[in-house]
Amino acid sequence: MKTVSLVLAAFALLSSPYHTSGVFAAEPAKTFDSYLKAAVAGDPDAAREVGLRYQKGDGVEKNLDEAARWLSSVGSGRSYRALGDLYRLEFNNMSVALKWYRKASELGDPVACRYLGDAYLSGVHVLQDPAEAVKWYELAAKELPEVTSVLADLYEEGKVVPMDYSRMLKWLENGVQRNDPTATFKFAKRLRQRDPERAMALFMKAAELGNVDSLSAIASMHLDGDGVPRDFPEAIRWYQSAAEKGDVKAYTQLGLAYESLSPPDHQAALEWYKKAAAKGDIAAVRNIALMYRNGIGVRQDAKAAISWYERAAEHGDVDAMTAIAVMYQDGLGVKRSYSDAGLWFERAAAAGDASSNLSLAVLFARGDGVNRDLDLAVDLAELAIRKDERAKVSLQFGWENWPSEFLKAFQVRLVERGHYKGPVDGRYGPLTIWAIDSLHSSATP
Repeated sequence: MKTVSLVLAAFALLSSPYHTSGVFAAEPAKTFDSYLKAAVAGDPDAAREVGLRYQKGDGVEKNLDEAARWLSSVGSGRSYRALGDLYRLEFNNMSVALKWYRKASELGDPVACRYLGDAYLSGVHVLQDPAEAVKWYELAAKELPEVTSVLADLYEEGKVVPMDYSRMLKWLENGVQRNDPTATFKFAKRLRQRDPERAMALFMKAAELGNVDSLSAIASMHLDGDGVPRDFPEAIRWYQSAAEKGDVKAYTQLGLAYESLSPPDHQAALEWYKKAAAKGDIAAVRNIALMYRNGIGVRQDAKAAISWYERAAEHGDVDAMTAIAVMYQDGLGVKRSYSDAGLWFERAAAAGDASSNLSLAVLFARGDGVNRDLDLAVDLAELAIRKDERAKVSLQFGWENWPSEFLKAFQVRLVERGHYKGPVDGRYGPLTIWAIDSLHSSATP
């Protein structure tokens, strides 16, 4: 589940160890002695610091038992939360950690409340309890504005708690009022269609608060002329800002923006696509392939195009798989090979592209690159039409491109499924088209 994976990732990020450079090794030792003296004299903040330094080995030899002793000697929410961290990160004992987080939360520690919310949401070491998770998140949100977007996501997704649009908006607005960058960005996204000018103002605010995603959103609005006059150079400037902040998707968007200029700057576009591809962005890989396939800004090179498409296909990109299949099927810059086309359509279908089953049906109906098999062609066409709107429309309005034997065989299948009562003549008039609609809408037998 997406929500659970994000929670586990958050736990992982919180486990980063504290490091000190050898250059400053003497100063932490001196600081530790001063904290220890104050702790022995009864200073609770110093006692907590001593415990943390024993845990980290900061200025003193690492000693987890001593860390636990000193942290437990201080009856504060922060110390109890630190004990929870100790048992979670060092002893790998989440059950005990949760007990300390609960004690910390009872003393009002908001971070401990969030940890408890994460635990009950993910069901890690406790029974999953969405209602309990929401309770702890709401307590945490009173002092931690960043938790408002967590609550908003829960009510928007509707997976672990009932979907509630009004509560989702309430929490996002709460985060906006408290200057949370993530909540501000998410609220702006929801306003973009109905109030683009206010959305732009909120995106600008979120960007000022440090939200990187807002930079690309601002760029997109300039690119589309949404709430502001269309301005390609300004869009490029904002995308560049996002790219400088590490937003890989912005690299690809920069490529698209440079292609949208008048005249287009294909070289700049290709450079940004390649930067994005080097970072693993599959859309950029596919765009490079398209440029080589069509000779846009580069010398047309089908071999290079297929090579780039194959890179995308290796990551499960079905659009790349079907693009390779079509190149082989139609002989676009390569020697026509129905067998190679069939292999790629088969891969795309196996990866979840239902419309590729219809492309396979064409090959088996005609016997192109395979042994002709009308029964298999009908099976594949039915599978495609049941699952994919594009496949349905393709057969309805492109039926004249199919062999008549297949068309009749598919009408027989429609009769068998109870969707068609007209003549089996291989001509697809209103009755056959309606029957294909009915097959598409029906449950799989």
